[in-house]
Amino acid sequence: MTGLSKIVLILFLALAASAANKPLLAIQFEDSVSVNDTVIRLRDVAHCDSIRYGSNIKDIFNTVVGESAPPGFSRRVGSDEVLDCILKHRFPAMEFLPRPKKSIVVTTASVNKTVGDYDDLIRKYLQEKIKWASGDFAIVSRNSGETFKCLDRPLSVEVSGLTTAYPKGVVNLLLTAKQGTRKFAVPVVCNISVTTNVLVSTREIERGTQLDSSNCSLQKRDITRFGHESISSCFELQNMVSMRTISKGVIIYSQMVVRRPIVSKEDQVYVVVDRGRIKVSIAMRARENGAMGDKIWVENEATHKLIRTKVIGMDEVTMLDGGQEI
Repeated sequence: MTGLSKIVLILFLALAASAANKPLLAIQFEDSVSVNDTVIRLRDVAHCDSIRYGSNIKDIFNTVVGESAPPGFSRRVGSDEVLDCILKHRFPAMEFLPRPKKSIVVTTASVNKTVGDYDDLIRKYLQEKIKWASGDFAIVSRNSGETFKCLDRPLSVEVSGLTTAYPKGVVNLLLTAKQGTRKFAVPVVCNISVTTNVLVSTREIERGTQLDSSNCSLQKRDITRFGHESISSCFELQNMVSMRTISKGVIIYSQMVVRRPIVSKEDQVYVVVDRGRIKVSIAMRARENGAMGDKIWVENEATHKLIRTKVIGMDEVTMLDGGQEI
């Protein structure tokens, strides 16, 4: 089509739109653009080359015509898709002049951020969640220099991922940054060292010995690499005896101790049966050791039936609900 023919066509369309009193808009699309947003709007990829338009021109150019690529990457937007599938559908009262088809390259602008930029936020999160005593733990970020790309605009950032209130060693967290409709998930790796008060044996403790202040004491120890659940107060040792011989200077942990039994296997015990005003005790034979609150089997020596019971005192047990027996 010659230049003169194009002018004639445009004039014809303008006269036709004028006759119908319909707003007429010619849009000129760019070849390539850069955006700093999670979405692409018409104003980003085109400008107005209008013959006549109505008062809603601002709404038209604010129309979202696509989602932008991730920061630092690009995508293509087709001008025919923008006109036919978006603008004509949303603004049916507007006449859009046809233009040559274009594939517009839309690059998303980006800036580099580092995990270290949010060290203060990460430390605050950990200090609020960790229940080690203040001063007993230290936090060191292992990947502060790790970078991620985002838009050059404000970020909404939060930290998550701590799975225990008493972390130690390597801890993996997640830094989530939000910009508009887009999220950036960035792994955070910290090392948490812990030096705290734990119970340590002050002399050799033989198997079956009661643990108390005479054979152990609280001492500050680095337990960062200690793989057991340590004991941090003498109160936790009440009615506890050692399960094996413990050497001097050893950190005491839960698997080393067991509650002192108050019922021993083969002891005669009394099963307390409470029926309102009537309370009776029936003599039976314990078939396993039991500490206060433990569930043990006892034998009715007359019928040789085993009954499931709960230890409630020295040589006393009570039947569990339902009176399970075998």
